[in-house]
Amino acid sequence: MKKYDKLLDLMEKINEKVRQESYISKLGIPSLIVSLLAFQAEVKELRLDLHMDEEIRMQSLRHPEAAEALIRSLLDDFRKEAVSFPDDNRLQLHLSKYPGGIGLAARYEGGYDPKRVRFAESAIRSMGIDRYGWTVEARYGEGQVEWTVRLPASHDS
Repeated sequence: MKKYDKLLDLMEKINEKVRQESYISKLGIPSLIVSLLAFQAEVKELRLDLHMDEEIRMQSLRHPEAAEALIRSLLDDFRKEAVSFPDDNRLQLHLSKYPGGIGLAARYEGGYDPKRVRFAESAIRSMGIDRYGWTVEARYGEGQVEWTVRLPASHDS
């Protein structure tokens, strides 16, 4: 591979990082934006990868403040697992639009305490399903947890 081939790959990675940070900055909830960027920069136990395919406005949700609390809770819950099981831990968060709302897919890779993580999931379910109309799906595997939450849009959107 020639030097300019490597340069093109590097430029693509930089462009993608800039695009994702632009999407994050347009989420519309300043405290959430700061939390996400600070988590990426400061938390060493858990690598956070955020991905969005397009701009997402959290204000379009029926309960944007609850969605922010959900994301903060996810970060906190999986950070606790990463601290308890030091390894190459990674959390991927993917936000996407779907007809009628926003989807949040969280995929954690690393060690975890199944009882503690299932308890965190049940807390999200009980809060989100009853109060906010969320749908929650979860899958567990060896060294891997996947949660998918669908957050309904406001009736105005």
